[in-house]
Amino acid sequence: MGSKIHLFFFPSRLFAKALIIFFIITLSLQQIIRQTMPHDRNLRIHFGLKLPLLLSFLMSSIGIIKATDDEWVAVWATAEQLVEPHNCPPAPGLAGNTLRQIVQVSGGGETVRLRLSGEFSDADTEMLSVTLAEASSAGSSADIDESTLVSLTFDGHTAVTIPAGGFVLSDPIQFSLRPRMDVAITICYGQTSATSITGHPGSRTTSYLVTGSTDDFADAVPTDHWYHISAIHAVSGHSKRAIAVLGNSITDGRGTTT
Repeated sequence: MGSKIHLFFFPSRLFAKALIIFFIITLSLQQIIRQTMPHDRNLRIHFGLKLPLLLSFLMSSIGIIKATDDEWVAVWATAEQLVEPHNCPPAPGLAGNTLRQIVQVSGGGETVRLRLSGEFSDADTEMLSVTLAEASSAGSSADIDESTLVSLTFDGHTAVTIPAGGFVLSDPIQFSLRPRMDVAITICYGQTSATSITGHPGSRTTSYLVTGSTDDFADAVPTDHWYHISAIHAVSGHSKRAIAVLGNSITDGRGTTT
């Protein structure tokens, strides 16, 4: 599954205004070029071809052209890697079992989707079901608010297989996401590798692993790692931007408690 790059999005009224301004400025500058360079046709053509690109850049820089509120924005994301052997899931392992992982989002929205990754795995990862719910804590327990529980689908199906070296996006779903909300992502696994796993070992929060397909986490095994979860995207009625933070393990929070 490939990714898409969206450069600009316009609400119809804003687009019309921007387009009018764009053409007025372009025509005016082209007229100035013709008057100031009457004998150099090649130079006029050179500047004339560059004008639309230059104006698009300037208009986007000053905010005449801006993204609409319908863009997907990452409200939570983590860096993925091939998980080292000593950071692989504890017994009973992922295959055939259920893992609940808790993350805290930065922003909110009413429509969300989940990105799951197997980009560093050399085997397919089968997931029988994936759910979202508001977590009762930032990871001190596996408890959730049952009234918020929603099941995700992937091309209309509750089960999904992440191809080796690839990723999947869930279908958009209505979910009331608040800024700084703790979200529990619960995955019931089918067949998956025990050693070739994509994840983020330094989660700085606790995940919970239980045997079998279940929603009973009373006897869950805790593990301070994330597996396969990559990002949560949200759409809301307010303009948003995302900040990507790059760094080493210090940036990741090494030394903090879970």
